[in-house]
Amino acid sequence: MSLSPARSLGQKDPEEWAQFVWQRLDALNQRLTKAGKMIESRDENLAELNRQATEFAETRLPVLKALQIA
Repeated sequence: MSLSPARSLGQKDPEEWAQFVWQRLDALNQRLTKAGKMIESRDENLAELNRQATEFAETRLPVLKALQIA
């Protein structure tokens, strides 16, 4: 699931993006996987989404902004 809808709806930081994505995944009864294993708990899913969102914000988003894509 992409973070761009979260940003376009006004969520400004990685924690908000993670919460946005988690709400949608949970509504669809979907979970993340890590190292080939399903992450079952809400807290573990949110922790992984936060990690991914923070990594995106720190490494990929600046490049996309510099290219005027984001």
